[in-house]
Amino acid sequence: MTIPYGILIASKMRFFTGSYNQENSPALKPEGDGIGICSLDIEKGDITVYGYQPHRNPSYMCVSADNNYLFAIEELPEGNGARVFSFEISSSSTLKLIDSKTISGGYACHLVICKNHLIIANYLSGDALVLEILNNGHLSSIKQKITNHGTGPNKARQESAHMHMIYKWNDEMLFLIDLTLDTADSYYFDAAQDKFVKDDKYNLKIDAGAGARHMVMSNDKSLAFVLGELTSEIFVFEKSGTSFN
Repeated sequence: MTIPYGILIASKMRFFTGSYNQENSPALKPEGDGIGICSLDIEKGDITVYGYQPHRNPSYMCVSADNNYLFAIEELPEGNGARVFSFEISSSSTLKLIDSKTISGGYACHLVICKNHLIIANYLSGDALVLEILNNGHLSSIKQKITNHGTGPNKARQESAHMHMIYKWNDEMLFLIDLTLDTADSYYFDAAQDKFVKDDKYNLKIDAGAGARHMVMSNDKSLAFVLGELTSEIFVFEKSGTSFN
């Protein structure tokens, strides 16, 4: 994956790359070097690699809205001491470690920021973890865990719940996409309860066995598109009032 985080000078955009570098990785040849720190010359098309931040299987990362912090997971099997890390991004694009916290579950594969919280999707264990982003890029311990259960018709790939992506669709709401359940379930942040709460009226369901993997929405949020990995289909939903059809 690549994460662009802003143009620092007129013609160059800095970005980060993830990689696999550990045994038991989803990659066949996990030969990465960690988090790549790079830039793209927009006028010439040239890419410069400045270096790498050592990191175990940084398969996905995200950057804070102010471009000051980068958050990176370790995508590892359960029992390997996986952690989530926060780094301060310097003006020269080097990374300074700020904090890290242990994460439960297996194969963390995606994360987003919503309501000043970091939400992590665990593919193998089928759950989502919520940590609060504190002052200066520090992180709380896990404060909420949302776990899916179930199987699907594809016995090889849908033998248990597999949370694959989290899609933030406004400042307070997000979708949790599960490859086995073929769903994108909607959650909103309830300030009174200080946690994310399911909102069934916006839930999306694609054909059983299709394998919901990723989703995006149109710019005006009137259309939702869900990718079925196992059947190579795209499912389109149109928002109508307080639900999607």
